[in-house]
Amino acid sequence: MIKRFADALETGRLSRSMTLLTDFSATDCFDEIREGLAESAEPIVEAFGLLGEEATTAKKSNVAYQRYRDTQTISTLLLDEEGDLPGIDSFLGQLAESYDQAFEAGEYGVA
Repeated sequence: MIKRFADALETGRLSRSMTLLTDFSATDCFDEIREGLAESAEPIVEAFGLLGEEATTAKKSNVAYQRYRDTQTISTLLLDEEGDLPGIDSFLGQLAESYDQAFEAGEYGVA
């Protein structure tokens, strides 16, 4: 599993890597997997957080949301803590701005 997870990360298949991690987190052997990923857990969490920040800067809210969610999932599963989310304040500001624009336009369902 560790090899498949690493391969998915290296080839940019982030959704696949998250599916593998979450699927295996429900197995009896997950403690071994967590141990095998211990050294790389913090850099992986940091990388996903930075991807969220990059997406926020590019105003790609849907991608930013996904990467921040992935950051929290990885951090919880591998580190038993919440991960840092660089750029989260900007992301939340963008969401608030999008809400205000939709609300003012009468698009209440979108808001």
